[in-house]
Amino acid sequence: MTTLILESGARTLALATAVWIALRLLRLRNVVAQKIAWSVVLAAAIAMPFLMRWRVVQIAHIAIPSSWTTPVHRADPVYHVAPPAVTPTPQDKSEAVSVAPATLEITPSVISTAPPVHRWTLPDLRTLIVRTYFIVAGFLLLRLFFGLMLAWRIWRRAEPASVLVEPHADVRFSPDIRIPVTIGLGIVLPASFHDWSRPRLRIVLAHELAHVRQGDFYLQLIAHLHTAIFWFSPAAWLIQKNLSDLAEAISDFAGIAEAQDAPSYAEVLL
Repeated sequence: MTTLILESGARTLALATAVWIALRLLRLRNVVAQKIAWSVVLAAAIAMPFLMRWRVVQIAHIAIPSSWTTPVHRADPVYHVAPPAVTPTPQDKSEAVSVAPATLEITPSVISTAPPVHRWTLPDLRTLIVRTYFIVAGFLLLRLFFGLMLAWRIWRRAEPASVLVEPHADVRFSPDIRIPVTIGLGIVLPASFHDWSRPRLRIVLAHELAHVRQGDFYLQLIAHLHTAIFWFSPAAWLIQKNLSDLAEAISDFAGIAEAQDAPSYAEVLL
């Protein structure tokens, strides 16, 4: 399993590096096209362990040469007749050489009281690396789980506001937050949205609706899950950051399109 994860991370790093170089060489400025490219990289990174495992299974099922499975016909057993035992004659007994009894010297052993010196071996180092990996991965997964529970709690406690602000989207408001957020396919506004002007509300909703249309909540969830498993790979953090930045850039364009001009949108952000 450790080898599979390490090799998958290395292959994903190579793929992400190639995509990053290609985008720089092509000088692609379209944020939508860039996000599609990095989404494909994320999909390939998620599928990489399964593809590698499938390849290993395929290699294991390669047909064995027929010569290996051909039954071996054993030859008939060959019996060897041992020569008859020879009984020594009285003359032979008289010529026997007498052997003096051997002396055995016992040297007292010295018991060392010095403590044993522990030296790191390759299995010990491998165990330490594996334990460190699972500790960090477990912490990141636990943090992601608590984040989801917090988002679910905010969503459940929020009150509906769709009829008032946006009939075509699931919009709620909650006193637990101070900035608009997207949870799943819904939008949660802070309770202070009642004091906003109508243009400001339209700009904020345009920004958040862009996140909903892109499915950024679920995309970021998958990216964070991939980062928790492959936290040791720079590619995992690079993919997560690029997808987050590109999603915000696309939503900013949607907000600017709803605003009168870019300074008006910047004022809303501040």
